Amino acid sequence: MRPDMKRAPVWLACFVLILGSCRGGKDNAQSRADGKTTPTTVPVTAPDLLTTTSTTPSPEPPADAAPAGPDITVTATEYAFDAPRLVTGGVVNLTVRNAGRERHEALIVKVGDTPQPKVVQALDAFVNTRGQPIPDFLDFNGGIGTLNKGTEAKTSLTLPPGKYAIVCTLTDLDSLHANLVPAGANAPELYTKGMYAPLTVRGDGGAALPGGDGTIVASDYAFKLPPFSAGPRTFVFRNDGAQPHFASIGEFPAGVDADAGRKALQALIGANPLAPAPEGTPEPADVAFAEPIGPKSAETFQLTLQPGRTYSIACFLSDRGGGPSHAAGKGMFMIFTVPA
Repeated sequence: MRPDMKRAPVWLACFVLILGSCRGGKDNAQSRADGKTTPTTVPVTAPDLLTTTSTTPSPEPPADAAPAGPDITVTATEYAFDAPRLVTGGVVNLTVRNAGRERHEALIVKVGDTPQPKVVQALDAFVNTRGQPIPDFLDFNGGIGTLNKGTEAKTSLTLPPGKYAIVCTLTDLDSLHANLVPAGANAPELYTKGMYAPLTVRGDGGAALPGGDGTIVASDYAFKLPPFSAGPRTFVFRNDGAQPHFASIGEFPAGVDADAGRKALQALIGANPLAPAPEGTPEPADVAFAEPIGPKSAETFQLTLQPGRTYSIACFLSDRGGGPSHAAGKGMFMIFTVPA
């Protein structure tokens, strides 16, 4: 999921409110002093951007259909997902491939029997306006964040029986270099252009979530971190809280130690258009996301850590009832340095 709080952390001009790279359309929207945005539409043309398409969801799989799983693959293109319609519940090992020309993601939300137009309306509010309440019918179940064209990523996650949707909350503008996005440009999220795939989960395969190189535990409102070491790693992200959480991980420039990183992060999280962080404040570059999950859920994600570098971890989601992000309002962020 890539609400503004994730796709551009509070400290970046393009992180105005999640989930990896700067979102051109929302990030360059005109900011108001109340912290909300008033988007304006600017025509944008680029050779890699395609025209809008739409799809009509197919009916729910029949009761006697054979479910896929536990290993499933989802392929993203413009603008659709090639994905199974029915999977066995419990632990699902998900591979997402981007076979398109634009950037894509595959995020899983539990929607129950809620009609797609109502789900889209709720996603619009959640993605585009910070601090909105999350409707009772909408839950977050992890997935894979931003993938560049020609790449793939894997995650293992828990999916209880129910009805879900696989969605991409990016826009066409997210596939443009930041210098090519005009100020004020706005574009619809790709789940409105066909990248919304219903998914039914039945039963429980009984598998356990695979272990990783450590477990990052989110609670209300703190992180418990494992020991870290340099190199490519797979971590388990577990939500022990009563609220939805995710983990946005950023890497500070070389030479920034833990104390300097902590001071910088505090300044950046507290910044706003009327009181920006001091000039020269080091900013962490997004390197990984553990996608949003609800209470008592878990997933895996990949992260490559550099020796001697300092990192930030933060949750920019809000409570289900709305309000400030957990990082800004609850202090849900930490700094850690990887041993050299």
